[in-house]
Amino acid sequence: MITFDILMVNTQKSNMSGTDVTEKSKKPPRGPRIPKMTAEQRDALDALVPECLSWNPEKVATWIEDIGFPQYKASLSEVLK
Repeated sequence: MITFDILMVNTQKSNMSGTDVTEKSKKPPRGPRIPKMTAEQRDALDALVPECLSWNPEKVATWIEDIGFPQYKASLSEVLK
């Protein structure tokens, strides 16, 4: 199997005078490389993510009840399953 990394494709293009010019197209340029994060940087980033994004459906239903909407707990539990 040939991957795009090693495939060189010849393409035909016309220049302004109408004659064919052959050029090789290469792999498209990549964006800037992002350095790997240290454990400290990952921890700092994790601290910015709200805890509620990792809640399970039962935790969400309990939170709804805790903030004063117990009537929605049962229906929310059904929907989130």
